Amino acid sequence: MSDAQAVKYTVVYTTVEDGWVQAQLAELPGVVTVAPSRADVAEYLLNAMQAYLLSLQQPDADMGSGGPDCESVEVAITLKSA
Repeated sequence: MSDAQAVKYTVVYTTVEDGWVQAQLAELPGVVTVAPSRADVAEYLLNAMQAYLLSLQQPDADMGSGGPDCESVEVAITLKSA
């Protein structure tokens, strides 16, 4: 039995230079990516979010000897067509 909870995020899509699509998570402004299509950018965004969440688990030398307090989380993203 899992205690994991799904979390919903708001994806903001913007058409940028040369018709590429930028996607950003409104709740995590540091998670941003671009791709040539909306389908590609959705995949890239998931990868960017996973990398961001993993980076939060890395010990930071500036945070003292104890390091950060981390836990595992499960995230579910549902992309809705406009």
